[in-house]
Amino acid sequence: MYTHAVSSGSSIGALQCIVLNNRQSAHKMTRALARRINYRLPEEELLSLADMALCEAARSFNPLKGAAFTTYLHYFIRGRLLALISEQKRRTDSTAKYLRERLTLNQELSESKLSEALEKKFLIEAMHSCLEELPRKEQEVIETVFLSENTVTEAAKRLGFSRGHVSRMKTASVAKLRKRLERRVSQMNARR
Repeated sequence: MYTHAVSSGSSIGALQCIVLNNRQSAHKMTRALARRINYRLPEEELLSLADMALCEAARSFNPLKGAAFTTYLHYFIRGRLLALISEQKRRTDSTAKYLRERLTLNQELSESKLSEALEKKFLIEAMHSCLEELPRKEQEVIETVFLSENTVTEAAKRLGFSRGHVSRMKTASVAKLRKRLERRVSQMNARR
């Protein structure tokens, strides 16, 4: 009934109908795919991904190609989920590389400097690990402000948030990182 309107591009109402009729299916598919590939994402972000993929799939679906919309939607969501995982891995890898480069030692170190360097390396690795535990948006704020050395105003423009929101996210993220890092350091000291 509404597939003809979608293929001819004549009705926004038909797109809305497809989206509304398939929203629960999209959410269910997204959760199942995330479980199947063992990918953890907060429920809100997972459902947001499902809704965006559903809208894009509804716009680009061509019923004349012979596939059912649900089949098309399944592969569309799968592609978006894999792209998100790939992007997060790339961002994490670039952060790890940056941290490793900051620790590069260009000179020969004495015993005390070596010990200091190892401690610094542990702290950087612990910081990286703690950073990965933060929600994705908080990670982006920390990376944009501290690792890319942007001001809060520049970070706000780059991330599409208000300056005040980025400042609050930065403060909260730093507090979370500090607590987690202190916990890791105390655990390390307890092992000694």
